[in-house]
Amino acid sequence: MAGLLNNQALALAGVERHERAVSLYEEAIKAQRRCWHQAPASQLMQETLSKMVYNHGRSLAALRRWDAAADAALARREIWQTDGQRLFGVAVELAGIGRALAEPNSDDTQLRQRVDRETVATLRQAFDKGYHDPRETQLASDERFAHLRDNEQFAKLLANQTP
Repeated sequence: MAGLLNNQALALAGVERHERAVSLYEEAIKAQRRCWHQAPASQLMQETLSKMVYNHGRSLAALRRWDAAADAALARREIWQTDGQRLFGVAVELAGIGRALAEPNSDDTQLRQRVDRETVATLRQAFDKGYHDPRETQLASDERFAHLRDNEQFAKLLANQTP
């Protein structure tokens, strides 16, 4: 059932019907979460849930519902809390939301600050859980995180990652 709902939501999102897709993703996520709780050791259940939450977040972002999109990314962080590689991916996702909120026409300073804090916290968690990829860990020059260059917590993280 979860897969069918997700596929229907994907089709709707593909034709820009994100409002309807969002509600179907929510149903799919609830159903998939129940499946994962019944088989918590199943990586397939975990990955499928993560993909559904990711898809949900993309539709929320398309609707410019940044707060809910950030919550979806944080739900993925919870799913992957011990996997450094996946956590880095969540940080990239949060950074994308942060970049959108950093645009000149965005006036939600509180949300931007929250997303920036969560991005840095997720990066820190990724490194703590063993994430290491020399091409990716050059955060100071990674354009996906450029909007964080003036962030004090990001600067501290960079200082700790410098060899």
